[in-house]
Amino acid sequence: MKTNLTNYEQFFRDIPQKGLTYAAEHTLALGFNAVEFLCYTLSPDFDVKEAKEVLAAYGLPVSCFSVGINLYAKEKEDMQRAEEALCRYGEIAATLGSPFLHHTLFLPLKFPTAAPTYEEVAEPVLESVARIVRYCQGLGVTCLYEPQGMYFNGAGFSRFFEELHRLYPSVGVCGDVGNPLFVDAAPEAIFLKHAKDVKHVHLKDYAVANAPFEKGTFYPTLGGRYLQTAVLGEGAVALDACVAALRQVGYTGAFSLETSGEDEILSRSIAAADALLKTT
Repeated sequence: MKTNLTNYEQFFRDIPQKGLTYAAEHTLALGFNAVEFLCYTLSPDFDVKEAKEVLAAYGLPVSCFSVGINLYAKEKEDMQRAEEALCRYGEIAATLGSPFLHHTLFLPLKFPTAAPTYEEVAEPVLESVARIVRYCQGLGVTCLYEPQGMYFNGAGFSRFFEELHRLYPSVGVCGDVGNPLFVDAAPEAIFLKHAKDVKHVHLKDYAVANAPFEKGTFYPTLGGRYLQTAVLGEGAVALDACVAALRQVGYTGAFSLETSGEDEILSRSIAAADALLKTT
């Protein structure tokens, strides 16, 4: 399998700290050959024309434009604002030459108090997503969705994506190798089920434990386990099985490294990614 490795999380962290030019230079120095943008709120100082020129100067294509956002909200007006923002992000993705706009649907990693049912959340989300998909299609940008959060993860993701894909066959899956663990689902099972629709991949790894970790940040899962970010290949994610599912369908898209840190740590993850993705 051809290695097409994209700088995702480190690129996201470098830009506000040291600027876009440094982020591009650092990307190349680390050995990446593309970048992925990640936005939660767009800085008023962001100049999309400048970004396009800088990346072109360094020969770095944008493999995906990702947005972390709560599309679902109790109030219709809040959902409308999020929808309008995502359409603007679609315009930016198109300007930067990204083939994809990937966006989340509902970020929380635990169910809120008096949580609505899946149906109550999914119905308005699907209606809103349909409008976003149509708008982005007009821009030449394909919308991607990943298993994420509590509602749209594991079986909930499959339920959502299959309904959306039935209506809009052009949409695709952003295959995330770690997120299903938050609902105690097997990432490799999601890849096997949706491999033919995966158009972009997020690579990361987690250590998994039955008790809270003694040091560092960790996250509880739906079933009461705990996750902690790990160097790629040094955690519990069945990376080989996820990639094997893609290899079976002839996947040729990008693999985006969703990890950051000191260069030595990043180099270990990059080496693991290269070994994972090399042609056998």
